[in-house]
Amino acid sequence: MPNANRSNVYRTLVCFGINRVPQEKKQQASTFKEYEPGYLHIDVTYLPKLAGKKQYLFVAIDRATRVLYFEIYENKTAINAVEFLNNCKDFYPFTITHILTDNGLEFTDKFVTKDKQVSGKHKFDKLCSRSEIEHRLTQPVTPKTNGMVERVNGRLRMQQLRR
Repeated sequence: MPNANRSNVYRTLVCFGINRVPQEKKQQASTFKEYEPGYLHIDVTYLPKLAGKKQYLFVAIDRATRVLYFEIYENKTAINAVEFLNNCKDFYPFTITHILTDNGLEFTDKFVTKDKQVSGKHKFDKLCSRSEIEHRLTQPVTPKTNGMVERVNGRLRMQQLRR
């Protein structure tokens, strides 16, 4: 088409609807998987020193209902973690089926053993297996995996600092 001028070409392209460069198709946002009540995120965080004492905040939040439970302890130990889980079982009106925690020594012995595997001999793991609760661990150095409880920790810490 050596004699076709620019305006005619443009009008023809508009007529056929091909006058623009096609936009890239955006990937649709995936919907968040719905969970039944009973999947808890548990974490421990430090509280600011009050009266020269260090305190630890144990926090549990249910993934489905967002019901929050927390307690303050003097020490961050496996015994306190077991006590906290027992109190969670009493507090929540539903059966706890899964627990997601970080790799802290109060929750697992994964990094204490030579082969870096969970032995099942840790007090918290024993309680989970006796109670038929599946205990899952986050990947090391990835707090976003347990982000729901990490966000709650931040909010509680901010409330504590404002007082």
